[in-house]
Amino acid sequence: MSTSMRVSTVTANISIYGYGFTFVFGIIGHILNLITFTRRQIRSTSTSIVFLIITIFDICYLLMSLYDFLFINLNLPQTSPNYIFLCRFRTFIINFVQTVSPWLLVCIAIDRLIRAHSPHQYKTWCTKQNAALVIFLTIACSIAFNSHVLQNSFTTMFPTSHVVCGPPRINMTNYAVFYYSAWTLLQVCINILLPALCMILSTIVICRKVRNIVVSHRNQQFQKQMLLLMFSKIILFLTCTLPYGAYRTATIASIDLTNPVEHERFLLITAILTIFLNANYSLTFYVHCLTSTLFRRALSDAFKHCYRRTNKILPLVRSINRL
Repeated sequence: MSTSMRVSTVTANISIYGYGFTFVFGIIGHILNLITFTRRQIRSTSTSIVFLIITIFDICYLLMSLYDFLFINLNLPQTSPNYIFLCRFRTFIINFVQTVSPWLLVCIAIDRLIRAHSPHQYKTWCTKQNAALVIFLTIACSIAFNSHVLQNSFTTMFPTSHVVCGPPRINMTNYAVFYYSAWTLLQVCINILLPALCMILSTIVICRKVRNIVVSHRNQQFQKQMLLLMFSKIILFLTCTLPYGAYRTATIASIDLTNPVEHERFLLITAILTIFLNANYSLTFYVHCLTSTLFRRALSDAFKHCYRRTNKILPLVRSINRL
């Protein structure tokens, strides 16, 4: 087996097994996330509402990524007559989530920053109504930023392929030139680098402000637990997305895709970094469990509540059956 074939096999295995791992663990984790963030002891803050919306969008990302897994990684035939619409819709949803999710996380960081900077005035700003407004504006801006992929000129890259989405690479238009050159860099900056910078700066300021908080007060302990949830999610985001963003930025102008060896190496590294990128949308629940006692307690209470309800329903069912 040639080196090129071995690299292609390794790349395919990484894509298949890596995505399978992140998808299964991600769906299970996000279901438990939804259960936990809707518990009474957590859902009372504006931060928890934003966390809940991020979880919903992360589920959308994983579901839309099934397209790549089925039709590209597993090479299943795309027989739907609506494959162009599916290309646009799937690409739009993935791009949209990659934009809205980090900026909602920035909103959480700003929310926590306001609470740390103005502990006596945060109730005026950090309300559920304001959180809903910020979520709406962030969603609207993310839709506008990524809406260009819904236009008619966004189809499939090659006439013989029904699965690789993008403007046609044959007879390149101005939009195709923009998409294959400037759009990648713009995405990396807006979706990764800029929100990462905002998160890092917010975290530094918050850490300076909360040093002298007394932990004996119940509300202050709750706020510190919410900070831990935010910090863990930010660390996950930075760890999983910055390597991908840095590599894509470095290779936009330098990579020679006409060179088979260089192209195979690019695909291999991209496959590895894409798994890390997907982990940002899959492993939030597990990171929260490791870092926050409040999160673990809320999850435990949810299971206990379900167990008690089951124990109450079963005797009632048996009594009805006896009648």
